[in-house]
Amino acid sequence: MGAGRLRYLHHPLHAPASQVLVEPSLELLQEIQQTGDIFFPKGWLDVTLGGYNSPEVAATVREFLRSRPDDYPLRLKMLTLQSADELFSRRRDGAPVSIPASRKVA
Repeated sequence: MGAGRLRYLHHPLHAPASQVLVEPSLELLQEIQQTGDIFFPKGWLDVTLGGYNSPEVAATVREFLRSRPDDYPLRLKMLTLQSADELFSRRRDGAPVSIPASRKVA
């Protein structure tokens, strides 16, 4: 499936109906890595997770990572965390979490 089609499936306008596709998309990640370009897993993850901001999807990603076997590739775990960073950084109401000025690194 091309990135354009995947982006369409996970577009924010479709998020309420398509969030059920997040887990199956994550499940394909290892196969994507084995059959594709070295940079393709990151793009796959960015397109898959970039259209969501719900706590339910964040929980799906966390559970996916928690349930991976010990021999699951560390690189894929790290790429998943990178791509989910904004998703994990949102409050329950969907607004971004702000970092207090006293905690920002200069």
